[in-house]
Amino acid sequence: MQKNFYASALLGAAALASLGVSAPALAQADTLRVGVATLPPSRGMPHSHAGAITNYTYSAIFDFLAVANEKGDMVPALATAWRTTSPTKWEFDIRANTKFSDGTPLTAAVVEAVMTWYLTDEGKVTTTGRTISRVVKAARAIDADTVEFETSEPNPILPAFLFSMHIFEPKAFKER
Repeated sequence: MQKNFYASALLGAAALASLGVSAPALAQADTLRVGVATLPPSRGMPHSHAGAITNYTYSAIFDFLAVANEKGDMVPALATAWRTTSPTKWEFDIRANTKFSDGTPLTAAVVEAVMTWYLTDEGKVTTTGRTISRVVKAARAIDADTVEFETSEPNPILPAFLFSMHIFEPKAFKER
């Protein structure tokens, strides 16, 4: 698999060079276009499948509460901060003034709805839901900007664990 990737990259570079496109010219472009051989089989549902194509595609479309930086440390993304309030409870502050592409605001209630969906029978059959439901017991919006996650046992690395949870606009998946 890795050999095919390198061969494709080399072939692509050779094709660009034959067209007279140099690396500096590419670096100055305002638009980055990425091509993949196929799209994920999950029809726009980021939580249904795992794999390189799914991860690369949906990570460019959907966001997470926290992400890993180049050192592997978890840093804020859609959550601006998090803290433990008991051995099995975490609070996450949700980034203000964030909207989905349809204009729906991101709130703690939306994050609660996404997590609650992952904990349903339908959500648990997904790759992400299967993983998350082993650790997270419940989610609750405390106010418009704060969501609480309750774990089934103490979990000191919950922000890193939630890295697999894409935040999606729940209404979009109810309409499918």
